[in-house]
Amino acid sequence: MLLESLVLPVLGGILGVIGAVGYALRPSNSTIPQTSAMLKYLPMFYILLNIFMLLHLPFRYTLNTYFGLIETVIALLLIAICLSVIASLRRFFEFDLSKVKDILIYGSIVWLMGKETHAWGLHTLAEMVIFSLSSLVAIFSLYLFYQIRKTGVFFIEKDELIHLLFPIAFFFGLGILGEGIEIIEMKEAFFAVVAVLIAYVFWIIYRITKPLLE
Repeated sequence: MLLESLVLPVLGGILGVIGAVGYALRPSNSTIPQTSAMLKYLPMFYILLNIFMLLHLPFRYTLNTYFGLIETVIALLLIAICLSVIASLRRFFEFDLSKVKDILIYGSIVWLMGKETHAWGLHTLAEMVIFSLSSLVAIFSLYLFYQIRKTGVFFIEKDELIHLLFPIAFFFGLGILGEGIEIIEMKEAFFAVVAVLIAYVFWIIYRITKPLLE
């Protein structure tokens, strides 16, 4: 199918590039702006990630062939979300080229580790973890956004939740690219890193929202 063999890998590469650019943003001064307005992007991002992973789970082959189109639309929306966050941050943040070099080095190391370990089947476990935890992150971030809108109180001291979108987008995009060009160890390694990053995001957002649930 053309969408799966050509368009999705290209969009994955674009998402990876945008993720690297976003990762390279750093505060231009010591004052980091409040990012409550950008919290709306968190549930959107993780809901889309969740749906994408649902289509990538093993039973997807029993369903219809329109999934390639849906995945393409989701990839475009993920790109749009990352660009929107970058546009919101660029007034307060500046581009640090050295951080691009850093994330490219991280990506190279992950890929080399994937080639050495030949962890066949790891991507299925990673997809299940991404699917499960992205659901929880989406729910908790929706609740957090609701509480902020309701009370007017900003609960997050750091902008870590927003910035973690970018390395996740970087590795996820390259994982899609690796699947499209049939480099299975590339997909396995990058999806595994995405699973770990989302687990970290879940821990952060759960820690933030836990007092609100008590």
